[in-house]
Amino acid sequence: MKKKFEIVICGAGMVGMVFALHMSKYKINVCLIDQKEKESFKNQKDQRTTAISQGSSRILKDINIWEELRSKVQPILQILVSEGCKDKNMKFDHEKINEGPLGFIIDNKFFKKKLFDEIIKSKFITYYDKTEIKEINSSSENNRLLITNKGSIEYKVLVAADGRF
Repeated sequence: MKKKFEIVICGAGMVGMVFALHMSKYKINVCLIDQKEKESFKNQKDQRTTAISQGSSRILKDINIWEELRSKVQPILQILVSEGCKDKNMKFDHEKINEGPLGFIIDNKFFKKKLFDEIIKSKFITYYDKTEIKEINSSSENNRLLITNKGSIEYKVLVAADGRF
């Protein structure tokens, strides 16, 4: 494999997938690579949930997936920030800001699967699973090369979205 892309994103977690979808909206050819295999997205075992801020929901709306996600979210209407002292608490309430919910809670299984389904449908995103980075060569602006266990990938911009790993 020897390919050329505008952007290579290392990591197909939520951040990497949302960024890839956002770039594809502008018809930018993106390569998304991850160590996991494709089947892991179809057979999600993640029992956690994610809090999506109001601002992030706007990004999801911008990439045309919010309406489908909206039926699966629970709104965050109040947030209490506490340091253990009664009089040091801060309370945020959606009614006081008049912009709708402060954020939303969504099941990771559903969210990740929806993102991945959109990745696979996009004609501007190439997804390589079971791909490990062996070497990053960015010695010059015209010679940026990512060496992987599957071959080399030329890129203009490299994005590290590999999370805690």
